[in-house]
Amino acid sequence: MLDRVFALKAHGTTVRTEVFAGFTTFLTMVYIVVVNPAIMGDAGMPVAAVAVATCVAAGFGSILMGLMSNYPLALAPGMGLNAYFTYTVVKGLGVPWETALGCVFLSGLAFLVLTVVGVRQMIVAAIPRSLYAAVAGGIGLFIAFIGLKNAGIIVADPATSVTLGDLTKPTAALALTGLALIAGLQAWKVKGAILIGILVTAAAGWALGLAHATPAAYSLRDLSATAFRVDVPGALNLRGGLGVALAEIVFVFLFVDLFDNVGTLVAVTKKAGLVDAEGSIPRLNRVLLADSIASMIGALAGTSTVTSYIESASGVAVGGRTGLTSVVPLFRPTGSGDPDGGHGAGADSGGRPDDRGGGRGGLDRSDCRRPGLPHRDRYSAHLFHRQRPCIRHHQLRCPDAGYGQGAAEGLAHVCPRRPLRRPFHLSGPWLAEPASPSVWPRLFSS
Repeated sequence: MLDRVFALKAHGTTVRTEVFAGFTTFLTMVYIVVVNPAIMGDAGMPVAAVAVATCVAAGFGSILMGLMSNYPLALAPGMGLNAYFTYTVVKGLGVPWETALGCVFLSGLAFLVLTVVGVRQMIVAAIPRSLYAAVAGGIGLFIAFIGLKNAGIIVADPATSVTLGDLTKPTAALALTGLALIAGLQAWKVKGAILIGILVTAAAGWALGLAHATPAAYSLRDLSATAFRVDVPGALNLRGGLGVALAEIVFVFLFVDLFDNVGTLVAVTKKAGLVDAEGSIPRLNRVLLADSIASMIGALAGTSTVTSYIESASGVAVGGRTGLTSVVPLFRPTGSGDPDGGHGAGADSGGRPDDRGGGRGGLDRSDCRRPGLPHRDRYSAHLFHRQRPCIRHHQLRCPDAGYGQGAAEGLAHVCPRRPLRRPFHLSGPWLAEPASPSVWPRLFSS
């Protein structure tokens, strides 16, 4: 199922790796759930409602991106754009936050139209690749600047604007220790270095009393304070007022989102090795469509422009290669509790235990190796083992027992305990099942 949707085997990855990468990405970007409501709260928006809207927009956008494009890209309200929304548009120009949300919605709609007609792809193709790399680096430096400031490693200075803070303070020392831990683990090529560093640093902060939180109850009901409060007529200047300034706001949201999204996409896909031989990005159209739709949904929910997150590179660094990385933090995979969906460590992407003896139930393959089954029968064979655990591999019924009528007798007719040394093939109407249609139809061409 997951292999058909996300082509895990074709990308050389597994469910376990994708789940691990997904949670790594989640932990590196979850700060937005706290930071975004704090910033947009300065615009007069209800903090609880913005917190819920941030979660809804991030969840919807990430799932949509994973399913539509099959890239390990996570989406959420963008840093920088939320500050522009609050401090420039609302507080600087005096635009009501409902009208500002209308500008965000219109920028997402313009994004969608430009993508559908192909103009956006032409713009992307005309921009030098080096500029995309610079955009990705600039976004990373901006986020790093915020982190260093909040940790007290750098502070404001009237002479030089920025200077080194007091590194002997506990918060700064803890932050530097965490950075050193992550750098050391990455130098030793430890898988999950970023995830381990985040968890260890957070645990140390709680243990030392440096981390403080005030629990607050949030629910989906809080979303009603901002949901569908977009003032599109006001953003279109149908009521008079700012005029050209509103068009400028829409353009800024659109332009920044374009460079932010494409710069992140180039950086992440290049790191993941998903760029083709010509240096272009496959399925670019789907990525741009998912991003534009997510921006519109985010505005309707009550948050600033939703865009791709450069933190997705942290998930790629630990092996994330498909859209499953974007989906798993929000939906736990089905199965018996282990990340492989309950098939065991020796199961391949088709759900069939492999021939190395690591399959479900520890079946002994030393006396018989079952040939590869057709894709349709592969799932049936797995169900056969799971539904009839009392029939071991070397006890499967004789080929002479027959199929069709007498299937019940055939199931009851079990060979004596002897190795099955002839090739075994599951077939017959009692195991037949129609080929499942694609879970996600290919509505959009790459």
